[in-house]
Amino acid sequence: MMNKILNPDAGLLLLRAGIALLMLPHGWQKIEHFSQYAERLPAFAVVLSAFAEIGCSLAILVGFKTRWALIPLIINMVVAAFLVKASAPWQEKELAVVYLVVYLTLFLAGAGKFTLPELFKQ
Repeated sequence: MMNKILNPDAGLLLLRAGIALLMLPHGWQKIEHFSQYAERLPAFAVVLSAFAEIGCSLAILVGFKTRWALIPLIINMVVAAFLVKASAPWQEKELAVVYLVVYLTLFLAGAGKFTLPELFKQ
């Protein structure tokens, strides 16, 4: 029993679910307050960012095309941390860097075997 719980695939599921659920409100906020974001950034960039933060996070949550879904999120966090907040103090860009590190980790490790596509294979 313990071997089924304590394995890398369970850890990847927890990491995927946790980071996806934490990112979803950020994307939703961009939709709810679109005009405020569009004052500071190009509207197209806000739309792309919201799509990545919602659509790609949902794909990661269920483990669908995880590595492909991570690419827009990785780009989004690089832009957020090193372009949008380039001159900001570390404390303001730290969260984007944390998301970036988690996304890169998942990109390297993959989704694991606890995914919706794996469930439908059986």
